[in-house]
Amino acid sequence: LHVRSRRQRQMCIRDRDVFTILENEWKINGFAIARQKAERKLREKKREITLYSIYELLHEKLGIEIKEGIDKELEVEKKVCFANPYMFSIYCELKKRGKRLIAISDMYISEKQMRDLLQSCNYQLDNIYISCDFGVGKTEGKLQNIVKQDFPSDTKFIHIGDNKIADILGSKEAGWNTWYYPNTVSYTHLRAHETLSDL
Repeated sequence: LHVRSRRQRQMCIRDRDVFTILENEWKINGFAIARQKAERKLREKKREITLYSIYELLHEKLGIEIKEGIDKELEVEKKVCFANPYMFSIYCELKKRGKRLIAISDMYISEKQMRDLLQSCNYQLDNIYISCDFGVGKTEGKLQNIVKQDFPSDTKFIHIGDNKIADILGSKEAGWNTWYYPNTVSYTHLRAHETLSDL
C-alpha cells in the first residue's frame, strides 16, 4: 500500500533514514548502523524475525530498553509515513466498488503494529497478514496460501505490489492474479481509471 514518506525536515525514503532519526533523538552514536546490523544478524539465523527480537539484541549491545526502543521506532515510523497519493486513490476507488481489501506483508512488525501504522495513514483494511506472525513469507507463496485458508475456495485474489519476486512471482505461485506497481512516489503520472479496469 506504499505508506512511506512524509516530508518533515527531510524526505525519508529508506528504513535507515528512520534509524538515523532515532540516532539523532537518542544521541547514540552509531545507532543507525547498529540497528541495520542487528536485523541482518538475526536474519542470518532465521528468515522471519520480529521487532522485539531486534531490540532484544540492541538491548544487549547498546543497553536500549526493549519496550522503549520498540515504542520509539514505531512512533517515528508514524511521523514519517503517509499514504502514497496514487495508491490511496486506488484504495478509495476499490472501497467504493465494495471490494474486500487486505494487506499482506513481509515485515518484522506484528499485525497490530501494522494496523496502527496503516490507520495513521487513513487505511482501513479488512484483514492484515504479516510474515513474522506466521513464520513464512510471500516469496514462495506460503503466506498467500495461509491467507487463502480464511476465504471461500472460489475467492479471486489480485495482489498489488512492488517486489517482482515476493509480490508477483510468489503470488502467482499461490494462484493469484497480480499487478506490479513500481515503488516510487513519483510514479503518480498514471491515472487510476486507466489501470482499474481489471480489478
